Amino acid sequence: MEAMQPGLPVKTFNVAAAATGAGTSFALPARRCSLQWQTFFGTDPSALTIDSSSVLTGEVRTFAAIGGAPGFVRGNVIAITGGAGVSMWITAQP
Repeated sequence: MEAMQPGLPVKTFNVAAAATGAGTSFALPARRCSLQWQTFFGTDPSALTIDSSSVLTGEVRTFAAIGGAPGFVRGNVIAITGGAGVSMWITAQP
């Protein structure tokens, strides 16, 4: 499992067509950090669930003071209808 580096975004999910499933897992930095999670769509879906979010046009979310080794993070598309070019980026903020 690749380790996240603070300040450098990692791509956890990247597919051309709408698809469900878990993205690539990344080990969290050893120190506690905030995570910024971004979703992008080449074409917006008509319905979507990513963890607890259902925003159809992409979004940026921040999770404060989490993690530390041996934790990990990954994206997970639970349900999607339509759309294309689904990408999720996660950045650990020191």
